[in-house]
Amino acid sequence: MIKEEQAGGIETAAPKGFAIKEVLLGIIVSSGVFLTMGLLPSAGITAGIFAPFIFMYFHLKLGRIPGLLVLTATMVVLEAVAYQAGIRTNLAVVFMMGSSGLILAEFLRKNFVFEKTVFYSVMILVGMGALFLGIYSFYIGEQPWNLVQAYVNAGIRESIKSYAEWGISQEQVDLIRNNADLIAKTVYHLLPSFVIMGTILFLWINVLAGKLLLSKRGIGFPELGDLSCWKIPDQMVWYVIASAVLILIPVDRVQIAGLNLLFIFLFVYLFQGLSIINFFFRHKNVPVIIRGVFYFLIFAQHFLLLLVICLGFFDIWIDLRKLNKIAKDPSESTVES
Repeated sequence: MIKEEQAGGIETAAPKGFAIKEVLLGIIVSSGVFLTMGLLPSAGITAGIFAPFIFMYFHLKLGRIPGLLVLTATMVVLEAVAYQAGIRTNLAVVFMMGSSGLILAEFLRKNFVFEKTVFYSVMILVGMGALFLGIYSFYIGEQPWNLVQAYVNAGIRESIKSYAEWGISQEQVDLIRNNADLIAKTVYHLLPSFVIMGTILFLWINVLAGKLLLSKRGIGFPELGDLSCWKIPDQMVWYVIASAVLILIPVDRVQIAGLNLLFIFLFVYLFQGLSIINFFFRHKNVPVIIRGVFYFLIFAQHFLLLLVICLGFFDIWIDLRKLNKIAKDPSESTVES
């Protein structure tokens, strides 16, 4: 079940002296990850997903100042390499990805519960992104929403070119091209939910990576408990219902807001569905390979993804893991700690 924050946070191993070798290692590893992202996009996507984990690791292991130094020096190294190579680098993206690891580490130090760690980190990162967008739009004298719309339109055009290069049939490419404006408009309107959902997934993966790789090594990672028993408060169902009601109101902006909120809340229920599946995988001792294949299929097949969301949503009433019963009578608990 969901545990409460523990006062005083966790105890982290304070580094003795200035661990210059560890800092240099952090700079080398993080710089290598971002260079891979820039030079080998196909391989860099995977590396980039776990970029926050690197900064989180060194922040928790070495402390705040060395952790900040790793991020700052990494940005300097990347800028120097880009200058020598005559290419441009987006330091704002590097800063955001690196900061996400430091932000996660700060909340983990305070021993916040899993969902609050992710929630607060998402809010800070989204706020930082909005601030950067506002500053950049002010600098170039353009409205932020116009910049976003132009970016979405350019992304759709590039995607159409990629589809043609990937060997997709000309008929399908033409269909997408003919509806490009409608697709771009839809993506633009739903972009807030896409950004928030992507950030949640991004941070969730890195927190899980930390739990798997750091919690048993004395790096200062808190005990997050059994995440297969993670459960959304039942009251959240009313947010879903309210979002659905907004969609029914015949006002464009209200409907768009309702759709964005509905997508976000249902996305959260996806994680509850995944925790339910993991619960039964553990109790049935399903092999790791089969688990991995199943999780891959969930994200590869849209209908499976929808089924997992429904599983998480309707668990409010079904209570497949019997967590409500356990909460009422802890002596009946059969959940592994």
